[in-house]
Amino acid sequence: MVRILVISDLHDNSLMFQKLLKATDFDLLVLPGDICEFRCSHFVKLLKGIRNPIIIVPGNHDCVPCFRKIVDSLEKIYLLINDVTVLNMNGEKIVVAGLGGVYSPKRSDMHRFSVSEVLRLANKICRKEERVDILVTHECAKHCADIIPYTREGRGGKEILYLLHIVSSPKIHICGHMHVPWIERKGDMICFNPGMGFLGFAGIIDTMSLECRIITVSPDMDVKSEWRIIYGYNYVRNVKRSYYRIFKQLADEIDRNDKASV
Repeated sequence: MVRILVISDLHDNSLMFQKLLKATDFDLLVLPGDICEFRCSHFVKLLKGIRNPIIIVPGNHDCVPCFRKIVDSLEKIYLLINDVTVLNMNGEKIVVAGLGGVYSPKRSDMHRFSVSEVLRLANKICRKEERVDILVTHECAKHCADIIPYTREGRGGKEILYLLHIVSSPKIHICGHMHVPWIERKGDMICFNPGMGFLGFAGIIDTMSLECRIITVSPDMDVKSEWRIIYGYNYVRNVKRSYYRIFKQLADEIDRNDKASV
């Protein structure tokens, strides 16, 4: 049995990340996106203290260059932007496929994927010739734990991800992005969204029984004030050249700190 802790949509809240890591025991940590954007240096220190394997699938608010530096410097971290990996843990073989970002029909970059990226991952899955145990995407598939916040169970997932369901037949599809904790079954597959980690939501998966459940911890902080800071970053995102320049600076800082600690 492998016990998986799933934390999504932390949105730079490293204090909540620490609390969720301490909330339960786990063998594998899965981070399906929107983890750190401008405060990745805080997360590096926390990730270094985790001995168990970590799977990261970036979202639409992540410093992907920082993630690449983290993967280069730390062992047992798998960055699945568009890839498949196989883990052997506790006598179990776990096949995980990951697709980062959110769907855009016209463009693809570090935060968006197009149809071509979905086809590329589908091709990689077919070449593995193995059933995928866990599919991890930041974006949700339509009617797959994709509840839109503050609606009467309105749905916001994307049908294009059905292709990955067809070719991989995953036992569990982990997603994030929508911020609403939700578990539902779609055929033989379990759709699992752990909710907004920023507010203290996370999920636990037991790979033997395929039991999924939501866990929560108390924020113990002024979440409205913290969210105003995070939301205030939007003015930077609107100027792409500045945005990507900041990402490069953050990644270089992680690299310098890592070399200094050796």
